[in-house]
Amino acid sequence: MLQSLAFAAFGALAVQLLNLMELKNVTPDRRPNLKDWLYWFPFVGSPFIGGGLALAHELSAPLTALVAINVGAAAPVLFRSMATGGDSLRGSVDTPPGA
Repeated sequence: MLQSLAFAAFGALAVQLLNLMELKNVTPDRRPNLKDWLYWFPFVGSPFIGGGLALAHELSAPLTALVAINVGAAAPVLFRSMATGGDSLRGSVDTPPGA
């Protein structure tokens, strides 16, 4: 069970690290303030959310390492979707005139 929790926390942290690596593609005027502690909060919060979801899953069925990583990586998006009723996953589509 502890192993699944650790893999899920790693999966959630990996997503945050990927977001951090993408900052090289953002113009300097649009980059976040890295000195603000709120920017770093997801690096702590996401692994807890991912680990908690993996723990809940583990109580009902054993997880493999790969599934635990996937659960951890998807956990923040799943909880955001549940909190907003799925609205955050719906995108708007701009259709050209006459389409």
